[in-house]
Amino acid sequence: MHISILIVVANLKHRIGTTCEILDHGLKNLNFDYEILFFDNASRDGTKALLEDIASRRGHIKVFSGAKRCGFGAGLRSLLEKAQGDIVVCCEASLPIKLDALPFLVEKMNDADVIIASRFKDRMTATSVQETFLFRIYRLICQVCLKIPFRDLHPGLVMMYREVFPALELRSQSKNIFPEIFTRSRRKNFSVQEFPVEKRLLAPNPPLQQSCSLADIVNLFELKD
Repeated sequence: MHISILIVVANLKHRIGTTCEILDHGLKNLNFDYEILFFDNASRDGTKALLEDIASRRGHIKVFSGAKRCGFGAGLRSLLEKAQGDIVVCCEASLPIKLDALPFLVEKMNDADVIIASRFKDRMTATSVQETFLFRIYRLICQVCLKIPFRDLHPGLVMMYREVFPALELRSQSKNIFPEIFTRSRRKNFSVQEFPVEKRLLAPNPPLQQSCSLADIVNLFELKD
């Protein structure tokens, strides 16, 4: 099984070396054939140069970038077009889910076309009243208008078969690309499943609060049938 790990980064020089080390070492120990693709989103702190230096010494790592800064969704779509693996894994650079969860999730791909590794089995802790209010509205639109039943709407890790991607014809520029994946997969009759990740397989300090902007909420309506 060949796996492509896809990560969009911006201004993460302070931690990107650790991320590369964990991924390259961990995937090698899991005995997967793999590639790790980074999209540098116009970083100004030297992230791209550091990644290119690491890639020159680690054959499994490749680095891409755009001419100018773009949305998260645009960066992820660019990586999806370049991925060569049988399974693509869209992952946050913070690695909120330990690599030990990958064999379990890959096994679950026998019964699904797209898998969401959910971090939010338990309650979420709000970072602010405004963020909580906005995300409640966001979640309500996803549940009622888009009929998305999942809890983790901006997942730290999503897996899909590479052949699924071109069929979805994704267009989202922002993190709305995840709700778009869920809604378009349903329309194309692909199976999407959400699996809550056990606490022991979460990073020591996983994010407890999903967030969105007012623009994200407005743009959700573009995903309606």
